[in-house]
Amino acid sequence: MGESATQCFTDADYANFKASEKAKMIAQQVSKSTKFDRSVQAIKRLKADERDKAIAQLKAIRQKKIAENGGKFGPDSQTDAGAAAQSDIATEVVKIIESRIKP
Repeated sequence: MGESATQCFTDADYANFKASEKAKMIAQQVSKSTKFDRSVQAIKRLKADERDKAIAQLKAIRQKKIAENGGKFGPDSQTDAGAAAQSDIATEVVKIIESRIKP
């Protein structure tokens, strides 16, 4: 991962990502997996407080932003725009999980 627009996820990339509802499409694709279904069932079986904690952790999944990683570019870092896109995906995945675990 580099610092130029051709090597990282930029604000323009994020604007296109949002406009195309890519997070929703990715979440829908992921949700078709049998592993996903098994995971949803496992979450559903948790006690309410454990389930809430698991959902909160899932919503927070994203790479560290470059600033959070000491300003270092690389595979362990993400641009602000990239982290926002990852958060959007996590949010959409959680929406699907929550819709499937409702009593």
